[in-house]
Amino acid sequence: MNDIYFDPMETYSPAGYTPELSSFDFFPTTLHIQNSFQSPNQYPQTLLQSPGGSVGYAPLYDWEYAASETFSAITTAPPATTVEIDYDQKHTDQSTYAARNGDPYILERKVKMEIADLKNSVIGVDATAYLQQMIIGSASEPLLAALGGDPLTLKQQIGEELDRWKSNNMTPVFVFDGQSNVGKNEVALRKAKEGLGQTTRAWKYYGDTHPEIAVQTFGASGAIRAQELYKILQEVLVERKLDFKIAPFSACAQLAYLLSLDTHYIDAIMGSQELLLYDIHDAIIFPPSSDDWDDKLVYGVLKSDILEHLKVTPEMLADALLMVGTSFLPPFPPLKDVSIITKQPASIKDAANLLRTSEKSVSSTCNAFSDILQQEDSKWLDKYRKAKMLVKHCCIVHEDGKLEVKHSDVLTGDNQEYLGLRLRPNYTTTSHRL
Repeated sequence: MNDIYFDPMETYSPAGYTPELSSFDFFPTTLHIQNSFQSPNQYPQTLLQSPGGSVGYAPLYDWEYAASETFSAITTAPPATTVEIDYDQKHTDQSTYAARNGDPYILERKVKMEIADLKNSVIGVDATAYLQQMIIGSASEPLLAALGGDPLTLKQQIGEELDRWKSNNMTPVFVFDGQSNVGKNEVALRKAKEGLGQTTRAWKYYGDTHPEIAVQTFGASGAIRAQELYKILQEVLVERKLDFKIAPFSACAQLAYLLSLDTHYIDAIMGSQELLLYDIHDAIIFPPSSDDWDDKLVYGVLKSDILEHLKVTPEMLADALLMVGTSFLPPFPPLKDVSIITKQPASIKDAANLLRTSEKSVSSTCNAFSDILQQEDSKWLDKYRKAKMLVKHCCIVHEDGKLEVKHSDVLTGDNQEYLGLRLRPNYTTTSHRL
């Protein structure tokens, strides 16, 4: 069967199922159709092959629904304009996608270190940031947003990366996010909507015979969330008998706590810029790319360096980080306005400059831009206050498994509004092989 052949009426019995195909290598990708591939299906099946060559099976009784859902994005979308094509050719380059996930100013301040300097060290790793680096880097599969399922090579890539850790005499301790923070679901939903819009545009390019741009746009859609791939990483870690922890809420908060221990459970931390929100000392290592491993280098940032060059206090730095957006707080709307910040995306330097014009107060800054907030996100200041309290009163788990809410002695009576529902204070949890 060649890459352009597609006969929706060609049927195969379960005996004709092709064993070489992954259970997730199919087209289309509705949830109940995914479930039908988890075990042998007693129903007749329809062989599906996408124009890109991906083959899979769908039950005949689901064919009408499956076909309409699969191709609706192509048949209903208007043709792509020249402006849209030019935009996506410029902005969906995979080589720049990782950088666009980081703050421009922080990336300018990054420093490098020889991997050899980390020999015999134990590194606490934010699993979300690490997986995100992999799915836009070594394990990137641009068409995953179109085909669905898990990255086919991810487990192999994780194994190869862990081999590199071992060969360099470094030990990772992965920390996974636990229960969702207040605000996190809203941010995730916003990103999902943006990804859906990007995917729809990719289908438009495909329907308008722009396959290369379609592939780039699919790859840059961000439709795959790192949290959805936790199980794959955890399976590999269990197979290799490597320690990992699941935080009560935020992996960043848990890593900051582990780094502060006198027992030196970990020697350094690796993750995203969100770690700068917490009381850490002092460096954050960015998850390495394939090129970094080949060059025997890692890159990171020093919190003290950012504070010095930005000329801000830790409190003001935290405010600037929250204003540019985190995993649980959307960005301050005026920072996305090109008439205010001409060079996009806005950086923490831009946020700090806005604060300086308003007595270094987020509330005063919100008052100064009340017209934009009223139009874009009238509840942003309330969301910021909840995020601020969430960082201050972060929940962590001790070495003995006991949970603690930071600064619980000054916890406000309405703490469920920013901490959400949580386990009782004397609850004891465990980690894998801790």
